[in-house]
Amino acid sequence: MIVARGTKCSNLYLTHAKIIKDVHVVESAEKVELWHKRLCHMGEKDMVKLCKSNVLSDMSNPHLKKCDQCFVKKKSKVSFDVHSPRRLEILDLVHCHLCGPMKTRTIGGSAYFLSFVDDHSRKTWVYTLKSKIDVLSMFKKFKVSVERETEKKLKCICIDNGGDFLRKIGAYCRESLISYQRSLRFNGVDERMNRALVERVNCLLLDGELPESFWGEALSTIVHVLNLSPCVSLQHEVPEMVW
Repeated sequence: MIVARGTKCSNLYLTHAKIIKDVHVVESAEKVELWHKRLCHMGEKDMVKLCKSNVLSDMSNPHLKKCDQCFVKKKSKVSFDVHSPRRLEILDLVHCHLCGPMKTRTIGGSAYFLSFVDDHSRKTWVYTLKSKIDVLSMFKKFKVSVERETEKKLKCICIDNGGDFLRKIGAYCRESLISYQRSLRFNGVDERMNRALVERVNCLLLDGELPESFWGEALSTIVHVLNLSPCVSLQHEVPEMVW
C-alpha cells in the first residue's frame, strides 16, 4: 500500500510517497489451494502457523476456501473425550494400530498397513503389509530401528485391535521385557491419527485422479508431511524436531 501526499506545482503534483510494509495481504485463492494440496490437504490453521514461522515464504495470510476433495472424503465425527498426559521421553510409550484389509491392494500387493505413533513426539511410522502374518516381523523391525536411532529402549507398547495380532505382539513383549497394554475404545491418539491418514489418502487419490492401488504411495507421502508439520497436541511443534 502506498500513501502519498504532494504539493501542487503548476499543473502537476509533487508527491512524497511513504511505503507501508506491515499490511496483511489476502493471498490469491489459487496459491493457497496449491499449497493446501502440496501439503496433503493440510488445514488452514496449520498453514497459518507455517506462514508465521516463515516456512511458506511466498504466503503471509492464507485463507483456504472450500476444498471439494476434503468435503467429500473428510467426514466429521464426534470428538474424542479420552485424553491422557504425554509421556516425558521418546519411546516411553508407542501406540500401534493395524488397519485393513483395504478394498484394493497396492501395486506391491499390500492389503494392510501397520502404524506406530510415539506418544511423546507424535512422530509416525507406517509399514504396508501383504498379510497379518507379517505383523510380528514388522514390529521387530520397527523396534530395532528406533532403538538404534535413539540409543534408547522401547518401554511400553499400546496396541489397538485384538485377536492374533494382540497375542503375538504380547508374547514377544513379554520375552523382551516390554510393557504392553490394550488401547481403550476410541483412544484419542490411535483414532485421530488413523482417521487423518485414511482421509488424506482418499483426498490425494481423488485430487490426483489416481487408482486406489496407489494408496500405499499416498500413505508414505502423507506420513512424511505430517512428521514435518506443526502438531496441535505439541503446541504446534514439529514431531520430527521433538523426536
